Amino acid sequence: MAKGRTPKRRGRKRRRTSRRRAFVVGMRRAFVVSRTPARLQLRCSASRVETQAERAVAIDVEYVHVRLHDHASARYTKLQLPAEVCLVDCHGDPVLLTVIDAVSEVAVDVLSHDVSHDGGLSFEEIEAKPLLSEVRRQLVERMEGRLVVGHNLAKDLLALGITEKMVPPGLRRDTMAYSALQNEKGCGRSLAELAEVKLGRTIQRGDRHCAAEDARATMELYLGWCHFDEGLMSYDDLVEYQVSKLLSRASNA
Repeated sequence: MAKGRTPKRRGRKRRRTSRRRAFVVGMRRAFVVSRTPARLQLRCSASRVETQAERAVAIDVEYVHVRLHDHASARYTKLQLPAEVCLVDCHGDPVLLTVIDAVSEVAVDVLSHDVSHDGGLSFEEIEAKPLLSEVRRQLVERMEGRLVVGHNLAKDLLALGITEKMVPPGLRRDTMAYSALQNEKGCGRSLAELAEVKLGRTIQRGDRHCAAEDARATMELYLGWCHFDEGLMSYDDLVEYQVSKLLSRASNA
């Protein structure tokens, strides 16, 4: 380097180039260009963020509490098994709503135990209902390639036996993990509290909860306070989303 010459700022130039490239990618995603004999016509397409929101599903699981009594030791083990599951789309409409007989599968596996009811849905309500393995298969089919939203999502998916291979971590969205829905200490709040404060309605009245009602509330909270938070978007997604909004406003003007 010659004496007295200022070194080139290559890092800043690289950043500018990458931002320009991201902007061009966003423009290409947001605009579909089609030629007609009369003019060049621009047509808006939904951004990736908007498409993900339209295809997202929210899940909620209600449980049956059982005791497994060991004949040999006279001790018992408490279990919490999925008894009802609801999967809703972005509009809150049920994609799958069913009661589950998970107790039968446990009883088959643990032949040396007696099973007694300890709370939640009754044994009569889940009797002769689809087995957990069948419901799991139906859920995974409907979740494939979609964002899966839940309140304490990991607990529900674990109870259903849905692994990270079935629903990858990149497609999981837990409303307890977003700061907009946490308390001042950074801890998750109950779904009932969030529905009361954010949505202005009361859910989970009494001891029995409604899986469909809870799933709808979870979806509304996620779409209203989390998914479209621009501070959480990648740069590419943010550019594409903003361009899509600008074109949408222009076309409606």
